[in-house]
Amino acid sequence: MKCTFTRKSGPIDIRTALPEKPKGFLDQFRVFIRSRGLAYATEKTYLLWAKRFVRFSKYQYPKTLGFRIPTI
Repeated sequence: MKCTFTRKSGPIDIRTALPEKPKGFLDQFRVFIRSRGLAYATEKTYLLWAKRFVRFSKYQYPKTLGFRIPTI
């Protein structure tokens, strides 16, 4: 009995190349995530969360949001 597998055709999900000197927030965030060696699925999830938070904060800079950075 011969076993055959079928594969759904669709777009291939691969990592995008990063610029040598990332300027934007999301590119800098990608560099940080990749420097940690995290999985591509984790990278996509973290980027989605970051985009949602930026939209939630109405595109304000972090300094104007009133958050304090904890110091030890």
